[in-house]
Amino acid sequence: MKKFVVAVLASFLLIAYSNSVWAAIEGDWDVNIVEKTRVKVKGEKAETHSETYKDVFSFKSNNDFYMLGKYFGTWQQVRKKYIVNIDPQVFADHVMELEGSEEVQSVTMTAGSFVVKMNKDGTIRGKFKINAIFEIENTPSKFKLNSTFTGTMKIDGEPSTEEFVAQTKTIAIDGNYDDWDINDRVYNDTNGSDCNNVAGRDIQEVYVAQDDTYIYLRFILNSPYPIQYVTNL
Repeated sequence: MKKFVVAVLASFLLIAYSNSVWAAIEGDWDVNIVEKTRVKVKGEKAETHSETYKDVFSFKSNNDFYMLGKYFGTWQQVRKKYIVNIDPQVFADHVMELEGSEEVQSVTMTAGSFVVKMNKDGTIRGKFKINAIFEIENTPSKFKLNSTFTGTMKIDGEPSTEEFVAQTKTIAIDGNYDDWDINDRVYNDTNGSDCNNVAGRDIQEVYVAQDDTYIYLRFILNSPYPIQYVTNL
């Protein structure tokens, strides 16, 4: 049980909760998060956990919200606030995919809120909460998450000004990208195409990792590189 609880807590380093914001909030934001979680299994003592971490929130112009490159819901503006609409099914799927969740039979998000406010200096601040019920071996477990965050917007088309240290990991060169995660990303183009959308010529994201032997690079382009460009190689 403890292994599963730890996995759930760690997952919120990866989970993306959507929020809705007008044009001023569109783009990518470096955020600092203070998170508190509580898990109560029926018949057992509640377990609590506190953590601070950094992440990236992406607010799309079509009102989709992404975190760690994954869709987690939508956002909308309500007067001077920006409200996140968390997708309960995305949340449930995320939990069920965690390591150690094999004994979890179902996940039901019972409540959720995500509110963002824009500060006068152009930064953001906000809170998000999640309540859920996990069914583990036919026993209900109550989960609560409360987080606060502050954020600054990334410069369009530029990497974060925050100092970057490549993660230490070995990437398998096998055509499968599961070894990469959002923490490896060092560049994210939020300024649109710089090459009139010519296929395969606009770099949208760059990822970097390293181990004791190699430095690994991953580039994501605007679309697959046309095969006719490489027929003479």
